[in-house]
Amino acid sequence: MPDSWSFSKSQIWNTCKKMYYYTYVKRFDADDEGKAANNLYQLTSLHLYKGELVHKEIERYILQELCGNAYDLNKASVNASRQIDWMYKKMQTIERMNGKTVSEEQLNNAKAEISKCLHNFKSDIWPSIFDYPHISIESFDKFRCGDVDVLVKLDYVVKDKRSGIKIFDWKTGLKKGDDFYQSVVYAMHAMSKYGLDNEHVSVDMIYLSELNRDVLVPDCRDIKEMEGRICDETDEMRSLQGIPEENIGDHCTFCKYYTLCNQSKDRIYSEKVTV
Repeated sequence: MPDSWSFSKSQIWNTCKKMYYYTYVKRFDADDEGKAANNLYQLTSLHLYKGELVHKEIERYILQELCGNAYDLNKASVNASRQIDWMYKKMQTIERMNGKTVSEEQLNNAKAEISKCLHNFKSDIWPSIFDYPHISIESFDKFRCGDVDVLVKLDYVVKDKRSGIKIFDWKTGLKKGDDFYQSVVYAMHAMSKYGLDNEHVSVDMIYLSELNRDVLVPDCRDIKEMEGRICDETDEMRSLQGIPEENIGDHCTFCKYYTLCNQSKDRIYSEKVTV
């Protein structure tokens, strides 16, 4: 039974119930399949690693800036590119595990995107936000919705100029339809934590690669809809029994559990044939 809800958990649940099963249920079992699921859970991909590197370098840059120290993001970008090369040569990745080849072009594109994201942050984003009073950076927190804890990870939180709270979320990829609902969850957290009404909370989704910014000030209808989604999905997760069927789609070849899922299907088919 899940005792918490998070946006990432929701995304996995709505993508594939079997992916959810391996991530939040099976990998905690002590049997061979559970151990295999837990090992696969640790894997990363080129896309995930790229985003992780950008977030880490932005965090370092902000912390050094707040301390009055210089931090060379151009040098950091070069170092991040080297880490991309190291990952490809040394790490077991989702792509490699699933039999997919990462081309030299894809590696170079990832490096270029890291450089572009960091450059755009330093030249355009940071100058527009540096004077906001700092509250937290890359912080984990939670708030209560109904009978469930909602977990959040906030990239950057500041006090805004209206005696309220502003939350920034760095995006290294393209805009997705669910980003809006993620920002509503962040706003709900700020309202709960700081005792504010919705008009004193705003969330800026920053798309670093394209330098786009979506600013949300949630209304009561958005919040009510998100509360319903959190409660409904939690009830569905709690009612999960047994091993769910996979949702076959384009996401399968990029799934951490692709090989394990296929082995599971083969084993179940073999057991049915034997019976």
